[in-house]
Amino acid sequence: MEELGGSVEFRDRFIATHLAFFYYWIVIALYMANPAAAYNFNMFIERHAFVTYDEFLKSNEEELKSLPVPSIAKEYYLGETSLFRTGLEPFTKSSDVAQYQGDKTFAEVLAGGQRNMPTKLDNL
Repeated sequence: MEELGGSVEFRDRFIATHLAFFYYWIVIALYMANPAAAYNFNMFIERHAFVTYDEFLKSNEEELKSLPVPSIAKEYYLGETSLFRTGLEPFTKSSDVAQYQGDKTFAEVLAGGQRNMPTKLDNL
């Protein structure tokens, strides 16, 4: 997203950094009070992020197809640029993988029920 101009404005970087900071501490506090609620909250946020990202990809599909593969995607996938033909493909690959991994992780944690999760800090 940075290569598309997502980090150009100071205001955007400032808001993103501070939201991440406060989100982290809110989740920590929520986890200490109720671990299952913290996992459900994270699942809600991840689902919202996926839907938003998916809407971005759909509404900008043609523009992204016309762009070259971002350099960060080339670095991340260790130069395996043959995987991608357009600038859209790294975005769809990372979106699909992240959603699958997130759903799988949350399902595994919640499948055990709250009885398998520590409810107090001294139980950790």
